[in-house]
Amino acid sequence: MRRICRTMVSAIGLATIHRTVSLSHSSQPPSSKSQYHHHSSQLQSRSNFLASTAAILLSTPAIAAAADNEDSLSSTVTAFKLPSGLQYIELDNDQQQQQSPSNERDIQSEAAATPAYGQLVSISYTSYIQLPNSKRKQQFDSVPAFLYKHGNGRCIAGLDEGIHTMRVGQSRRLLIPPKLGYVASGLGPLPTSPWNRYQLNRLLDDMVQARSGTLIMDVKLLAIVNDEADQGYYSDKSLTPEEYETLKTNMQLKAAAAAAANKEGKLRVEERP
Repeated sequence: MRRICRTMVSAIGLATIHRTVSLSHSSQPPSSKSQYHHHSSQLQSRSNFLASTAAILLSTPAIAAAADNEDSLSSTVTAFKLPSGLQYIELDNDQQQQQSPSNERDIQSEAAATPAYGQLVSISYTSYIQLPNSKRKQQFDSVPAFLYKHGNGRCIAGLDEGIHTMRVGQSRRLLIPPKLGYVASGLGPLPTSPWNRYQLNRLLDDMVQARSGTLIMDVKLLAIVNDEADQGYYSDKSLTPEEYETLKTNMQLKAAAAAAANKEGKLRVEERP
């Protein structure tokens, strides 16, 4: 925007000079002194108006900020930091969904849900690595749709923790520290392209040498699906006090029954001739 305004100001200046030269070298001079002053005042007023308009455009904070921060996040965004060291920034969370009156309640309840461990989640993401003392993040992967089982330990911990409180349609930028990233071989998500995998390995080597760096993932949660084959091993829900007491009582009764059966078996063995 600044470049456009500067170009416009330069063009205004050149047009003004050209117009002045044309008037001064005209083959037919002004018929009178008043007519010459009239042309000069008209030209001056026009150039002043255009120059002032360009100056206003250049000095407008919103336009200047849009030009300067075109490819970066706003300086007023809030980064949330979790105890693990993971940070995240909420991005555009407007859910542009076509809702009909018949299924509006179902869609709203589904959009309000957050993924539980053991469910299947579909996400889109773009991954970067930013090395220390560098203001430029380097992209190594971008996937429009990726499906995986939430909490199965096959993806990096920072991704699991980052999407655990997201809702369908929500977008976040995850700032993942090294300890929550690619700390072991085989952890995903991994690029499918050989070149992108080479880029990732090279950037990870640079992080090891620098002993620092940040893995950045721009993630959008697309869908949450229940896994019909799940046996409940991933459940992250806490037991209520009533459920805990019931479980405790059942375990005690089962242990007492096993002890009684064991004691009865020993007595029968002793009673044999």
